[in-house]
Amino acid sequence: MSQEAHGRLARGILMAVAQWERMRWADSTRIGMQGKRARGEYTGGKPPLGWKVDGAGDEVPDEDEQELIRIVRDLKGLRMSYQTIADILSSTKYTSRTGSQKFSKSTVHRLNFAETTEERRARIETLPIT
Repeated sequence: MSQEAHGRLARGILMAVAQWERMRWADSTRIGMQGKRARGEYTGGKPPLGWKVDGAGDEVPDEDEQELIRIVRDLKGLRMSYQTIADILSSTKYTSRTGSQKFSKSTVHRLNFAETTEERRARIETLPIT
């Protein structure tokens, strides 16, 4: 083999090992984030509706948004439309996450399907212990 062939072989091996290591790190990160999400732990970004991040960096219930979730579900149980519920909420003391007193029907829809404290607790209790 020529000197050039040896160099190409070595470079190819090093590149393959580097690629393998990148893939291993990515897999490890993905698995770790899936586990955190499944346990209801904060994984970064904007927390889901009904939740906020405390000073320690943990996801904790946002009591105002949890109350809004309960109100939306109660009104939805009375067969009200999302737009009607949005109009009702817009005429109350409640504000959206952005501080606006005007609620859109899409925000109300997201509140209806947001996870409550009780639902998260029940979901976490059913997780297998690892």
